[in-house]
Amino acid sequence: MKIKVTYEETLAREVEIDVDPTQDIEQQAREYYKAERVALNHNDLQVALFLTERDDIINDWESI
Repeated sequence: MKIKVTYEETLAREVEIDVDPTQDIEQQAREYYKAERVALNHNDLQVALFLTERDDIINDWESI
């Protein structure tokens, strides 16, 4: 029997960046991330969950 399994991970890291206070701070933070100046990895794992499904049952999210 095959079932569908969905895995979801939440990664988080706090960093400090230099910003121009006269410019949009949220946009600068977004661009910092998009420029791949911070790359999250397995050390930043906060939560890992999975969800199982079959034709007749969809179970609730479970922690790993």
